Amino acid sequence: MSFDFPSELLSVQTELVQAKADLAELYAALPWSVEELQGWSRAKETGGGYYESHRPDSPGWSDAVGCWASSGPGHFACG
Repeated sequence: MSFDFPSELLSVQTELVQAKADLAELYAALPWSVEELQGWSRAKETGGGYYESHRPDSPGWSDAVGCWASSGPGHFACG
C-alpha cells in the first residue's frame, strides 16, 4: 500500500534538503574555528591520543566575512 503525500509537504521537504546542503557548503567554506586560533599537528605516539590530529591555523570567521555574502541561492563566495 502506498500513500500519496500532499504536494506541499513534498515541496517543503525538497526545500529543507536544499537548505541543509547550502548550510553544509557554507560550513565547508568557513575556517574551522570561529575565533582566531593556532593550528596543531599531533602524532599518535607523541600524545595525540588514539589517532593523529591536525588542524591548520584558523584566521577566525571575522576574516572570512566574504563567505557570508551569497551570490545566489546555494552559492557562497569566499575571498
